[in-house]
Amino acid sequence: MRRKLLFLDLDGTLLDSAKRVSAANRDALSRALALGHGAVITTGRPLRGAMALAQSLGLAGEGCYIVAFNGGLIYDCTAKSLLSYAALPRETALEALQICDEFGVHAQTYDETGVVVTPRWDDATLRRYCALGGGLPSRVIPAWEQLDAPPCKVLAASYADHAALRCLADSLAPRLRGRASCFFSCPDYFEIMPLGVSKGTALETLCGLLRVPREDSIAVGDEENDLPMLRAAGLGAAMANAAASVKQAADYVTDRDNDHDGVAEVIQKFMLP
Repeated sequence: MRRKLLFLDLDGTLLDSAKRVSAANRDALSRALALGHGAVITTGRPLRGAMALAQSLGLAGEGCYIVAFNGGLIYDCTAKSLLSYAALPRETALEALQICDEFGVHAQTYDETGVVVTPRWDDATLRRYCALGGGLPSRVIPAWEQLDAPPCKVLAASYADHAALRCLADSLAPRLRGRASCFFSCPDYFEIMPLGVSKGTALETLCGLLRVPREDSIAVGDEENDLPMLRAAGLGAAMANAAASVKQAADYVTDRDNDHDGVAEVIQKFMLP
């Protein structure tokens, strides 16, 4: 069997509803790596949070990579080095953050250490986000203008008021058209990313760097931000619990959902003898 490169979304895909990875998924991944296949954690999370999870799963060694920030960053776990990095223009990031402030919706961005907020957003939403990310560190700066460097992305978040988040998105997206990519990665998170950057472009970039034909790539996901990588991959697989639009775009839909070893199903069907 030819070497495959497996791109795995985390939340709603590899992780179950309790944010755990099942024994069956762990075993299937271990068997795929032993056969020489590659595994790529592909997430909207920061690198630090994704790396902690990768290490706990044994996915931080030979043949393992991380795509963080929804495609903004690609990391080689073996060489411990960045392969690709894209950032929002600083002016665009500041405008997005200020619009979030105007709408009164929690806003945050990122640097090399973790999550960055202003005092207004040092709140329960931040603490919940960091806890869900496995204990991500955060840093408070006096004002957005004091950002040290252009960030990978801006995130607007609300766990309790999706209507307010949708109202923000409906206003913000048109104002940033042509300068940033804006989308919901789940009902709680609205993302502002560098224009043209996605999980799909990261898949294409990594396949090119590793000289793996795209037809030998497999992508597994459940939400709309996973659509670009499912479309770019040789095989795009949607979880049984995926959004309807993701299932419609997929080449394969699992019988089992993220709470019942759906990732193991994909690996067993397409990567193991």
